[in-house]
Amino acid sequence: MPATITKIGFSAFEKCETLSEIISHAVTPPVCTNDNIFDSKIYKTASLFVPAGSRKAYTEANVWKNFSNTTTGERFTISVEYDNSRGNATINGHKTDRSEFEEGEAAEIIIRPADNFRIAEVTVNGSRADFKPEEFKASIAAVAENINITATFELGISGIAPVLTPSNIKVYGKDSAIYIEGADDNETVEIYSSYGICIYRGTERKIDLGAGGIYIVRILDKTFKVAV
Repeated sequence: MPATITKIGFSAFEKCETLSEIISHAVTPPVCTNDNIFDSKIYKTASLFVPAGSRKAYTEANVWKNFSNTTTGERFTISVEYDNSRGNATINGHKTDRSEFEEGEAAEIIIRPADNFRIAEVTVNGSRADFKPEEFKASIAAVAENINITATFELGISGIAPVLTPSNIKVYGKDSAIYIEGADDNETVEIYSSYGICIYRGTERKIDLGAGGIYIVRILDKTFKVAV
């Protein structure tokens, strides 16, 4: 159908049961004067090709919206950026960080953290997305643009990173406080709760916590598990 067509008359293709492809060059969906323009049998079997940028308009227009396969032939990319030592991603069930789709195809993206980590942040095309600490899941009914997803992870719910035991630094708990000995005064200390939440970051060598519990202390890229 030419780009200049604006209207299709009564039952124009009603008896064309074997149509397998319909190509419309009209950016705006032609107005259909009734619901019997096409034989209803072809809605699930025929492919409707429309101009770039017009797919949404056709899928919402009377009669045209009945076609199950409406495409522009354009291809789009979904990519996921993340640290694969801290988590993994799947696109439509395949472990990958990049996949191509024809416009209108469905996609499902799942991101999960590795053991001892949780999701800290997810952005989709630069905008912060909703997520759970243990999983990000996005279902896209019809891909219509390039999509870039970025995920970051942090020490997580199921524990803290593997505990190391350096010989030159001593870390211990006493009277609701954590003490650090053997490290330079300017070395930064990070203390995490058992849920992976950073509760202190600084250079003090006695950190009053106000409550007992299990804590993880990181200093000089070394990690200690401390009971207070």
